[in-house]
Amino acid sequence: MGYSRFTWAEGKQRKDEIAQVLTMLELAREVGCPILRVFAGKMDGDDRRANIARVVECLGTLAPMAGKLGVRMALESHDDWCKGENLSAVLQGVENPALGICWDVANSYFVEPLEKTFEAIKDRLCHVHFKDAAKQGAKEISRLPGAGDVDLRRAMKILADAGYDGYLSFEWEKKWQPDLDEPEVAFPAYIHYVRGLMKQLPVRQ
Repeated sequence: MGYSRFTWAEGKQRKDEIAQVLTMLELAREVGCPILRVFAGKMDGDDRRANIARVVECLGTLAPMAGKLGVRMALESHDDWCKGENLSAVLQGVENPALGICWDVANSYFVEPLEKTFEAIKDRLCHVHFKDAAKQGAKEISRLPGAGDVDLRRAMKILADAGYDGYLSFEWEKKWQPDLDEPEVAFPAYIHYVRGLMKQLPVRQ
């Protein structure tokens, strides 16, 4: 995964981020990892168009390199990039298929209808973070699947109806939220819950 930020107003900082992501792309190729998750980063200032332009500039530079390495970058719906319109603006600016989207369902759920986000990213979707969460003030707190606010059934139906056949990745943020259940509890609960959804809809397993 890449904890990148391409929204820096300072050009040198953006160049440093590009160099760091390129190093991770090379590492991903060496270990046989086909997708590298990247972040755009929180917007610097209030100028949306300027921030989008910076992200497009950086990812547009990296995309041909990623393509040559055989590794796809997946820009996550995170920070100020949870809205489909922001992600779509980046995709329109970087048409190279080496750039795709990692859809964090919970992050999107709290800012706009899932269908709206999906419509904006569906043609370049390459990975999904399938997790539940609840809002506590301005914070999103992870919850065991089915115990939070996110409509995961609706999210899975959207993906199934569109023919998505990629991975559903479970993200359990205990490192940042130490009071969460242990992974030995969370991961079996996730598998049980997702299998149940797949049988209800039904979805090919």
